[in-house]
Amino acid sequence: MKNKIYLVFFVTVLIFIVGCSPKQDEQINTPTGNDIYNPEAIEEPTEENTPSSQVPAPDNEDVEELIVEDDNIENVEIEIEDFKYNPSTITISKGTTIVWKQRDSTKHTVTSDNNLFDSGLLSKDETWSHTFNEAGVFEYHCKPHTYMKGKIIVE
Repeated sequence: MKNKIYLVFFVTVLIFIVGCSPKQDEQINTPTGNDIYNPEAIEEPTEENTPSSQVPAPDNEDVEELIVEDDNIENVEIEIEDFKYNPSTITISKGTTIVWKQRDSTKHTVTSDNNLFDSGLLSKDETWSHTFNEAGVFEYHCKPHTYMKGKIIVE
């Protein structure tokens, strides 16, 4: 009888331990960092500043493209949210101003790949704008989160 009690207790404890331990795909990496841009200590998203426990991985399915064909439009908005620029690719006419609206709790930048423009760090609910007066393709990224990329096509 005593052995059965020990066996039931052991099995119960084992089930509890297995049920409470995180699965491999549920583990959370929380690197440390701060909101001040420091190239040597790149800030990575944490559970506290992303909507999910994992940083969204960029993939081709999430790429959104907007083509603005109305020559009367002077301002176009791009949202910075969930560690993405939305839309990530946009086609506009010369003279159009793009306004980036920062929606994440983590600071981001809008930085041209060839250093033509740089917003500096933008906090949540801040905006930054740039007018594109020349035709061309302008690729940009976020300095602290270099996997965040966008493209402006000016016709």
